[in-house]
Amino acid sequence: MCPAVKFKQERQMFSKYNYLLLCFILIGFVRAGFAYNAAESRSFTGPYSTAMDNFNPVAADAGIAGFTGPDGRGVCPSGENDVYSGNSTNIVNPVFKSWASGYANYIPAPAANESLIGHETYSPLGGVPAIWRKPYESLGMVTGDNFNVCVLGDLWSYQIAVLDPNNENYMANKALAFNDPYKIQPGQITLSFNEAIQDGPGPDFAVFENGFISAGGAGVVGQIFAELAYVEVSTDGETFVRFPCVSLTGPVSEGGGTGAYGTIDPTNVYNIAGKHVNAYTSSWGTPFNLKDLACDPNVLNNSVDVNEIYYVRIVDIPGNGFFKDSAIELIDPNTIDPNSGEGGTYYTETHGIHDAWVTWGSGGCDLEAIGVIEQIYGDADSNGQVDFIDFARMAFRWNKYGNWPQGDFDENHFIDINDLKLLGENWLYHSSSR
Repeated sequence: MCPAVKFKQERQMFSKYNYLLLCFILIGFVRAGFAYNAAESRSFTGPYSTAMDNFNPVAADAGIAGFTGPDGRGVCPSGENDVYSGNSTNIVNPVFKSWASGYANYIPAPAANESLIGHETYSPLGGVPAIWRKPYESLGMVTGDNFNVCVLGDLWSYQIAVLDPNNENYMANKALAFNDPYKIQPGQITLSFNEAIQDGPGPDFAVFENGFISAGGAGVVGQIFAELAYVEVSTDGETFVRFPCVSLTGPVSEGGGTGAYGTIDPTNVYNIAGKHVNAYTSSWGTPFNLKDLACDPNVLNNSVDVNEIYYVRIVDIPGNGFFKDSAIELIDPNTIDPNSGEGGTYYTETHGIHDAWVTWGSGGCDLEAIGVIEQIYGDADSNGQVDFIDFARMAFRWNKYGNWPQGDFDENHFIDINDLKLLGENWLYHSSSR
């Protein structure tokens, strides 16, 4: 290319981005993209996302709206079983390009009363009754209906005790086949996809459970009633890798924990399904970014290809603290300078995971859907378009530390001119233009 022509194009491009920077001054106060649609508490103690959209200014895992449209992000029509009424005209978020199409190895947690195995009942010790054994409900698009779910079930303390290697029954239980109804293990299901999930820009898929904001009772007002689950992915359906995760909810004895049907502060939880609301006319999914698996040994040796993921496995976490997070694999966001982005050290210990435990009947993780995201550079709020809301998010964190939801489109955890260029390349893109 002629140097003069190239210089002219570069100067025009520079002027374009200067103009966009001026736009930041005008729209920096725009915060509509962060609006909530329910009475979630705005107080948080941890570094991660709140349970719907996100109030934490630098959280990496802001919820992905299940529905978008004129009624606001995350607002969905009432399901037939919802207590609350609503007649939203929103549509399923166009950022999702596909949904789970099949399932395998649906293995609910066994009944605590062994005499009930094979004819589980709706009782505290009865396991997952037939009315909740609906793996097909986890296929297809999100609905927001809190009964449109596949229930994985929960474990009681004397079942969990058998999973301790020091328990006298540990080896006998371990020797049982994975699909033996008497085998004590957390409930699980594996979903399959017709098209591969790939490691693209930003979050790659979102998991929808049926958590909801508590109005009190057994929980804390404004916190989320959450039944959490590990998330694992596979290329071939045989070798799975688990997302590294964090849970900072301490046991009840330390002022944390939940107790039966209690609640959690979602800002203490990262990379665990179930921490976002998806019930009672509000629908948000927990995002997962395949880049988080880059250092896993099975990814490094190509046993799992993050650009060819055909299977996602959801494994319930009975939340009494026996099951652990993998925090030592992740950097503690609280050790990063929120302005410069400098610093950052790994967590020094793992933590027991606590959630609403113990629960029964429809206990444990209630999986509704898994949506595959077709993300593009510039779409900070993951709604399938690039507009002034995305600009506003960038303006709020300009020249500061941040993550994808704050405009970090090159994913180097700092918002700068490189991110602006990426956004500018897709300015006014809308998913309907595909």
